[in-house]
Amino acid sequence: MTVFKLKTIHKIPLASILLVLIIIFTRVVAINNLPVVPFLRISLGPSLIVFSSLLLGPIYGAFIGGLSDILGIVMFPNAYSINPLFTLVYFLFGLTPPLLYWLVKKIKKEITLFIINCIVLFSIALFVTLFVFLNPEFTLYGVKYLLPFWSKILISILSFITSIGLVIAIYFINRYYHRKNDSYQLDINKFAFIAIVNNLVWMLGLNSLIKTFFFDINFFIIFFTQALMFIFDILISTFLIPYLFLLVHHIYRKYLNQ
Repeated sequence: MTVFKLKTIHKIPLASILLVLIIIFTRVVAINNLPVVPFLRISLGPSLIVFSSLLLGPIYGAFIGGLSDILGIVMFPNAYSINPLFTLVYFLFGLTPPLLYWLVKKIKKEITLFIINCIVLFSIALFVTLFVFLNPEFTLYGVKYLLPFWSKILISILSFITSIGLVIAIYFINRYYHRKNDSYQLDINKFAFIAIVNNLVWMLGLNSLIKTFFFDINFFIIFFTQALMFIFDILISTFLIPYLFLLVHHIYRKYLNQ
């Protein structure tokens, strides 16, 4: 259930390299401890975990995801200690991409995946819009924040514009990769679907639920803030993961058995 079938002799060093890169891009080259929402992180880490899992398989992906959280905290200590529940999220986040890849291979029509991706993205945008209009204020760490009407309009418009922009980006990225390499065709809608579902279930769903208890914050507030980062993660995954597969295909071409 991987995109490529690599031998173990190739998988082990690749797993080590990817684990190091994920830790660096999650703990060093990342935006951490944001004002107001310190529980959010903007990084390339999630995209690289998904790529690792699709390249090496679910077992490798699961351990890379889990170890990246544990070793990241050990190597770069911060205010938070190792939490098995968050480690579990990253373990599952790295486990499921090959299972989703197996699922999308069963879907023959490319337009079906494209439609599903559009529905999920616009549903997230709709949630963001409903949240800001149904909640005149919200409280974080005992501080109340009031959203002016103009900011609600702006957030709603931007959420739909970014969703539309991402849909357009998926379409043109798909055309770009089809033109780039005729000998090895990539279906970007498949990678977008995997990234969307994986992020939706584990990062927006389970991760938000755990943070609700760990940070003692309303679930929907956490879900809302992470939904704002959701489109960024999907855009990065949609472009980065196929590019990395083209790179691996070029390097390991004679060893691959697709």
